[in-house]
Amino acid sequence: MRHSFKLTPYLYVLAHAGHFNGQPLITFEGRAAYTLLGSARLEGRITLPLPGKFRIAGGVSVDPMRIGSDRDATQVAVTLERVIRARGSSPDALFYVGFRSGLDRSQAAPRHESLMVVGLSKRW
Repeated sequence: MRHSFKLTPYLYVLAHAGHFNGQPLITFEGRAAYTLLGSARLEGRITLPLPGKFRIAGGVSVDPMRIGSDRDATQVAVTLERVIRARGSSPDALFYVGFRSGLDRSQAAPRHESLMVVGLSKRW
């Protein structure tokens, strides 16, 4: 079951530590989604700035009740990002390239997949 953070309630945490070229040195974002009778979903992401409006980020998404089981749907990702436009400390648009790995449950027989990802993210 995939969680949609737009449909289920969740707790969100954002924390910054240190400074680098006027930007936070470390940014941590965390979310915990929950449902009344379903399973929880925890997501965490750490971002570190690099010179030239680049940054590197790593993230993990996990269902704590399924860690280590054959139904473990943990996903990990690492991305190199280039901020194209920023409003304050948060980017308005960015380009990213990276790697994502985890269990794909969209098919009848779940399988592990590892993907290269490339994209453009823009705030609407």
